[in-house]
Formats: sequence, structure tokens, C-alpha cells
Amino acid sequence: MKSKRAEFRAETKRQAHMRSGGICEAIGEDYGMPPGVRCTTSLALGVEYDHSRVEAALGGSADLDNCLAVCPSCHRYRTTARQPALAKAKRLADKQMKARDKPREEKPRKPLVPEKVTGIGMPGLARRYRRKD
Repeated sequence: MKSKRAEFRAETKRQAHMRSGGICEAIGEDYGMPPGVRCTTSLALGVEYDHSRVEAALGGSADLDNCLAVCPSCHRYRTTARQPALAKAKRLADKQMKARDKPREEKPRKPLVPEKVTGIGMPGLARRYRRKD
């Protein structure tokens, strides 16, 4: 059974936005900047809310201490950078709990056969492949 992802309540988002002063709260290497450097993008251009200490996918809480108001660019950078690490953490947790799904059976596939394509470039050189009927 999957655990429910902790989403931020509207009140928590309002408080995080007020705390930010309208400026992105992303700081440091997690967001693609040098250590200790804060993003200076205005949140008037868009705002997203990020779990700062513990990721939602790993059971992070939805309280104000774990919420950052960040610009879409910083949120996209961190999310993209963290995807492989989060996927691995989930796989290891599933393995430890012996909760992994059984692999699906491969369906036999029909072989590919070449098919001549006419009307483009040099006749007879271009080929495409289709599944055998």
C-alpha cells in the first residue's frame, strides 16, 4: 500500500509566501547555485512550494518548517536533480520490506521485416521496418 503524499495546506503556503518576502527562498547547491547563495527571483512571476528538509516522496511533513516558497525554475532544477536519488531510495526501501512487484512477463513480439519506401531521395535505399503480420 502506498503512503499518501503530504501536500501543503493553503494556510501553510500563505505563511511560507509571507516569510519569503516575495523572493525565492531557494539556497545553495540543491538548487544549482553556489553554497549559501540565495536565488533572487521575484515570486510575482510564479511560485511553487518545495519540501525543504524531507521530500514528500520519502514521508516529509507538510508543516511550515518543511516548506519553501521557490520560483518555478529552482523547483524544476531540484526536482529533476533529485529524481534518480528518490527512485533509488524507494527501490531500496521496497527491497528491504520485500514489497517489490514481480516482474511482468514479456509478450512474444513479432519479428521486424524490412519494407521498401518509395518517393524519397534515392529509390531502394530508404527502408522502414514493420511488424510481420
